[in-house]
Amino acid sequence: MSKSFPGPNNQCIECNQCITSTCVNGKCHSTNNTNQCNDNNPCINQDACSVGTCKGNPVTCQADNNPCTVGDPVEHDWAA
Repeated sequence: MSKSFPGPNNQCIECNQCITSTCVNGKCHSTNNTNQCNDNNPCINQDACSVGTCKGNPVTCQADNNPCTVGDPVEHDWAA
């Protein structure tokens, strides 16, 4: 869901990078865009907006046994 609100100088402030909001008569009007985006997932690349959501292509992330490497798959024991 898009969250936009009127900001200074009759500009809308949009919280979703895949939504473009414009201010018309003091109200924000939102539309989906197809901009490049970033979902901050290192195992997804070529991110682009589609129907208001940032989507991309999955890539295989291989573990290198270095706990400081960004993008290594991490196993979690959610039941713990």
